[in-house]
Amino acid sequence: MKIVWLGILILLCGCGRFEVSSNGSDPAANDLAAPVNDTPADEPTTCDPGYTLANGRCYINQQVCTTGNGTGLQSFVDGSYGACEITQCAPGFSLNNGTCQKVCTAGAPCEISHCLVHAQTCPNQNVWDHLIIPDDSYNGSAANVNACLARADDYRGWCGLGPNIFVGAYDANWNLIASTNSNGYTIPTVTGGPAADGSNPNPVALATQTFSVDSYGAVADGVTDSTAAFQAAINAAMASGQASRVSLSAGTYLLNCPGADQACLSLATAHQLTFSGQGVDKTLVLIGNPRAGGFGVSGADNVYFSDFSLDYKTIPATQGTVIYIGQGSVNVQIDGGFPLPNNTTVFPGGLSSAGDAFGMVFDPYGNIRTPNAIFGMSYASLGGNTFTIYGVSGSYYIGDKFVYPVRNYQPTFAITNSSNVGLKNVTQYAGADVALQFVNISGSVVVNNFQLKRRAGRVLTASGGAIWARNNTARFLIENSYFEGMGDDLLDWHAGVDKGLSADWAAPGSPCKKTSRRS
Repeated sequence: MKIVWLGILILLCGCGRFEVSSNGSDPAANDLAAPVNDTPADEPTTCDPGYTLANGRCYINQQVCTTGNGTGLQSFVDGSYGACEITQCAPGFSLNNGTCQKVCTAGAPCEISHCLVHAQTCPNQNVWDHLIIPDDSYNGSAANVNACLARADDYRGWCGLGPNIFVGAYDANWNLIASTNSNGYTIPTVTGGPAADGSNPNPVALATQTFSVDSYGAVADGVTDSTAAFQAAINAAMASGQASRVSLSAGTYLLNCPGADQACLSLATAHQLTFSGQGVDKTLVLIGNPRAGGFGVSGADNVYFSDFSLDYKTIPATQGTVIYIGQGSVNVQIDGGFPLPNNTTVFPGGLSSAGDAFGMVFDPYGNIRTPNAIFGMSYASLGGNTFTIYGVSGSYYIGDKFVYPVRNYQPTFAITNSSNVGLKNVTQYAGADVALQFVNISGSVVVNNFQLKRRAGRVLTASGGAIWARNNTARFLIENSYFEGMGDDLLDWHAGVDKGLSADWAAPGSPCKKTSRRS
């Protein structure tokens, strides 16, 4: 079951050519190319047939215009040219209700990439809502197109609308495939460009320039610290004032992130910025500081992350195998590659439950034992990588896995006080706390193909939960995503002012598989 949700987007109508003529009581009255004389004495007082006098000028009553994939006429009415009324469409498009819609057949299918809803009064303003439908094709049966057009009925249910609604299905290049238009709206031409409010329907395609982190000194060798180079590329992209892409090459980038207990990279006040690699199996961002967060996004709009994986060089958790069970204690042999409990860089306060941290015990298959949170623990070294962990309770067995994470309130993706944000094709293997944090977000949040996955030999992924949401007015779309091994809730959602959530996650065996929640 795939459930989708809508986020807010405002688009403008594009107009065609604008012609001004001097056709009036002058010798060049019928010469459209004749220059206009701005001298007041030369202003016409009457115009030839087919022209209208306005503001001292003669305007042709109708002019040819081009919009989208069609041509037509614009009429001069009340001092300005109106909308372009399409009369002819480009090859491959057909005229339908005044719009040029792409012709799709079984032999030439159209992939539906965008579904837009125009609701006139939801709530009390003109809004465009944007929905992405991936991996669907229109093959002549119109089944997938109708799934988009059905949004009209859904939206009327959400907003109590009458007939004032338009829904259109578009391909990846924003060509209109099909639409429903119940009240005769003039349908805006969608080009993927930024709208007047700064919202961005197609951010990756929109980027007019690219800032490669390599150009600022980053090296994808897994050894060179590229923290400063990453931040320099991000800063340059933000300072450009244009829709930009911060690009990562294939390879492994090490970010030592010198500041502990804070985000490694800042995208504060970013505008129309996409941070992307070459694919989850090609580009890896490796955070070297186990107490650092990942990306701090605040006061931003239209910020998207795509096509890379993220892991930690020093895992922000200790993990070991239970080799002895005592009275209120267990002896644990810390697994290779994990920090020891007495590593003060990772655990400056020991296992004292600093922050939100608590211990957990899992069976050998990765299922958590009861109780699922153990507080107030302490440890004693038995030499080497073997420790006694005190303060445990419950029923445990030899071979179980003991885990104690960092959990220092540093999300991997900390996104706050922003609008229109998202992640697509991103895989995360570890985190110092929550994986995805959304606080005070407006517009839309799109999470598509986000994978929170265990590495071989690890029980835990994110030290905290998977998604943490607070005080949002955005609509959320979470689809094609997979979550496992998190140290807390899959979804921690405060719905006081949140508009709603639709989700389609697929963690095998999870009680949350294919579950939807609206609030």
